[in-house]
Amino acid sequence: MKGRNMVKVLMTAGHAATTALSLFEEIKKEGKNWEVVWIGTKKAIEGRDVTTLEHKIFSNLGIKSYFINSGRLQRKLSLYTIPALLKLPVGFVESLFILIREKPDVVVSFGGHVSFPVAFSSYLLGIPVVIHEQTAAAGLANKMESGFARKIAISRESSFDYFPKNKTVLVGNLVRSGIAGIVPKKEIGRPPVLYITGGSRGSQMVNEIVDKCLETLLKDYSVIHHTGELDIEHFTNRKESLDKKLSDNYLVKKNFNTEEVTDIFRKADIVVSRAGANTVSEIIVTRKPSLLIPIPWVQNNEQEKNARIAERIGLSRVVSEYDLTPEVFLKEINFLRDNWQSISGKSSKVVEELDKNASKRMVELVEEVLK
Repeated sequence: MKGRNMVKVLMTAGHAATTALSLFEEIKKEGKNWEVVWIGTKKAIEGRDVTTLEHKIFSNLGIKSYFINSGRLQRKLSLYTIPALLKLPVGFVESLFILIREKPDVVVSFGGHVSFPVAFSSYLLGIPVVIHEQTAAAGLANKMESGFARKIAISRESSFDYFPKNKTVLVGNLVRSGIAGIVPKKEIGRPPVLYITGGSRGSQMVNEIVDKCLETLLKDYSVIHHTGELDIEHFTNRKESLDKKLSDNYLVKKNFNTEEVTDIFRKADIVVSRAGANTVSEIIVTRKPSLLIPIPWVQNNEQEKNARIAERIGLSRVVSEYDLTPEVFLKEINFLRDNWQSISGKSSKVVEELDKNASKRMVELVEEVLK
């Protein structure tokens, strides 16, 4: 029940759990008299029983959460194309009912397939919409929402090219307070700690490469491996089949919670990842030498653009997945290890400060829209 002078902020996204969580942390930190509601989706992959990160964490944070059945737009024809299209009107209807019930004062959209029906329904109901673009380009949903959004927050200057400039504001990419507070390491670990992640859902392509050179890696590195749900059984069996010395060097889980990820970034010497905007921001803020493998088929080649920012700073090596072999993988990781001291000293104060203060700027932007 919305009390007197209580502002209700409804957040939505088809991904971006950590970005939304960063905004929620800042709202709580500043003591705002705001109630936060979330609309997302339960399934991370169309046609697969893979649960989203936000579904796992938001309900436990005192955030009233709804999960709708909006279909994901398919870039390639598949068995799930028609079912996904048929879900779109369902998502609009469910969004309307939730918005009418909750009566939010403002909707903050972080993009993704779920956000569009929520944002468009909000526009029809006269509820102001603020969108945030995490990438160095522009996601499809955010592009579609930009015409009726009141304000558009972007993370990188390159995104100005995709949105109306009169209502677009550079705020940076929201980074969780735990990550922002990590002090960069002075010395590499012995053995070096290698964190391998494919993003919130894991990456089967990255996992396939790791699978082919796991024993070699474990001879020289302490490996923390985030597999995602689809491959966890295989890698759990791999760990059990290793001799004890190698097995002790290998921590594998399908997902790590936000506190665990913060602890991992504190310990890690080298990060291997896809090039999602949030992970790249975390790498830059914590100054982690990294190997980035951008997803090549995403909207506007956004992961490539994200990765090149970290590469220009000097923190990251970028390799196309089409060029990645176990030999290239090991060569790049060993390069990062052998040159760790000089690479870990690279930084961009401009990007670091932009992202560390992005949550505060986002709160200010929402307040501006609420006036």
